[in-house]
Amino acid sequence: MRSPRRNFFDPNERGANISSDSRALIWVDAQAGGGRVEIYSREVSKADALRMFASASRDTRAFEEDLTDWVATEIIGDVLYAGYFCPKAKGCDEEKQVSFALVHACDAISKHFSIAAGVLERALRPENLAELAAARDAEIASLVNDIPELMKDAEAVREKHASVQAALADELAKAIAAGKIKSH
Repeated sequence: MRSPRRNFFDPNERGANISSDSRALIWVDAQAGGGRVEIYSREVSKADALRMFASASRDTRAFEEDLTDWVATEIIGDVLYAGYFCPKAKGCDEEKQVSFALVHACDAISKHFSIAAGVLERALRPENLAELAAARDAEIASLVNDIPELMKDAEAVREKHASVQAALADELAKAIAAGKIKSH
């Protein structure tokens, strides 16, 4: 297995070097340092990527991006995301992901995406995640330095994110109070 790719910040860069339309990039992201970092990626045939993703999507340990995903990432932070990216000839890229709680993630992703669990476990060591998060943050800082008007847009996104988080927290509290979700 090759080591994790270190180009992990810009989702627009994901798959920028895919060799042909019949190829796809499979990837694994983790939460680290307040955001997501790519801990692994490799190019495979598009057919293999679709097969791997379909298999992972049917795994009972996987969960959709919904309230469960929000709680897991925002409160617990113990989630791995796996997915694929396929460039389209007419500019409409295709990217899908599936999430796994960290307790099941390495085993599940290894099974469905043919990635050695040990590779993922090593990438998840705190020192490796810290390195990836620091490199991501340096890349962001460089981008902001090169394009200062991004800061204004980033502040607007931050404000919107805070209001969405507050609304989701309120929705979660109401669901718990109504007995729709059990709290521990």
